[in-house]
Amino acid sequence: MKRQKITYAQVGDNYYTKDPVNKLSQQAAAKTAVHLKKANFSEVSATRGESAF
Repeated sequence: MKRQKITYAQVGDNYYTKDPVNKLSQQAAAKTAVHLKKANFSEVSATRGESAF
């Protein structure tokens, strides 16, 4: 059986209303991943969790 991905929103957890400052900071941090390439590194985006995307 294939496991279905469940989102925070599906279980009633909404970061946009609960913690908008946290969401904004995570969005800003996500934009910095591009700078890793300049140092020959790459982001492991799966480690960010759903709230970062």
